[in-house]
Amino acid sequence: MKRLDRWSWMILLFAFLIRLAAAWQWQSVADSESALFRFGDSDSYWVLAHRIANMENYEYGGENSRIFRAPLYPICLAPWTFFHDERTGVIAARCFGALLGTLAIWIVYASASEIEGTEAGRWAAFLAAIYPGAIGMSVFVLSEAIFCPLILGSLLLWYRGQKENCSKMDSISGTSSLGIFCASGIATGLASLARPSWILWPGCLVVVLAFQRRRGALRQFLFFLFGMTLMLIPWWGRNYWVTGKFVPTTLQVGASLYDGWHAGASGSSDEGMLFSEEFASHQNVVDEEDRRLGKALVSTMEYRLDRRLYSAAISWAWENPSDVVRLGLIKSMKTWSPWPTAGQVGNFWLRMAESVVYIAVLGLGLFGLYSQRQQFSMAMVFAFPCLYYGALHTIFVGSIRYRQPPILVLCILAGVGMSAILRSRKLSSI
Repeated sequence: MKRLDRWSWMILLFAFLIRLAAAWQWQSVADSESALFRFGDSDSYWVLAHRIANMENYEYGGENSRIFRAPLYPICLAPWTFFHDERTGVIAARCFGALLGTLAIWIVYASASEIEGTEAGRWAAFLAAIYPGAIGMSVFVLSEAIFCPLILGSLLLWYRGQKENCSKMDSISGTSSLGIFCASGIATGLASLARPSWILWPGCLVVVLAFQRRRGALRQFLFFLFGMTLMLIPWWGRNYWVTGKFVPTTLQVGASLYDGWHAGASGSSDEGMLFSEEFASHQNVVDEEDRRLGKALVSTMEYRLDRRLYSAAISWAWENPSDVVRLGLIKSMKTWSPWPTAGQVGNFWLRMAESVVYIAVLGLGLFGLYSQRQQFSMAMVFAFPCLYYGALHTIFVGSIRYRQPPILVLCILAGVGMSAILRSRKLSSI
């Protein structure tokens, strides 16, 4: 990749400053509401960060929530909890998120430059810099702040590994590129420790490799899995120590699945997961009965509750296939609709900006993928996150929050598409 030129530095500086301004504005609104945060998820990450900083048990609200959140983002937040004034610490965390958001844009620039050159990199970085969803994810104190640069880094490393193999014309001899695939796996493992939903991403890479049909694909994938597993083993070991069971991500999968699949589900998480309390009460009754009968309880209460919610969701889905399809369409609309609802984004002008840039990135991204049809099997890795999250959130609840990371990735192809359009216009004018 070429060194950053003056214009590229200016885009990155602009991106950082606009994120700092957004962080200050968002905190001002929170202050007017007499709150540190405006999302419940932010508060949970902050509480866990405090517990890490104070070397306390990693649990949220008690011993029955010891595998409530994946650990990476609370670890990143922990240093900012040492401020004497908690509000100052939160502002510092938002500024740190702005820095991570700028790092993500640099990776967007590097990826587009790798595909099509500096001009594509600049356009991709500019689109990512002004995209309201990407700005918000940087400063809300949500795990997407660290998740986005990690998945972008993973995809860039994967693409570079593929490109290096193509240039050598012999993928088996590319020992150095195998190290790149391992590094891509490490970044993916870390990303899964920030947003557990990313843990199934290797399945998409299997499809990508199947399209390519190149020698050495299995070896590349195995090195990728090795790096990913290396990052996840400590979390898996800790979870096994807590529960005596293999827990790959968290014990909120059952609740999240039931949130999307149950009688009365709307496609959004609009019930505050209050159903979890009802299920917990019922589980306590069942546990008391098992104790009375002398039956051994399976694992922890947290694990048993997760399994109960998971089973209830699957049973309902099996019995109501038409509702599953209907909800899947509703969730897709909530996630991918160009015009966000007022409940998701309250300000009209912010909704307008989100809609305009989103449509531009989507259109340019599709054209950018088309422009790379000669190396489609390599470039498609930057489009697959949209398909991955699109499929995932026909099952779990839908919201524009869940489209922000894949659309940020799509900015890479959008920059390539913009560069291709400008290049074709220049050629046509000659």
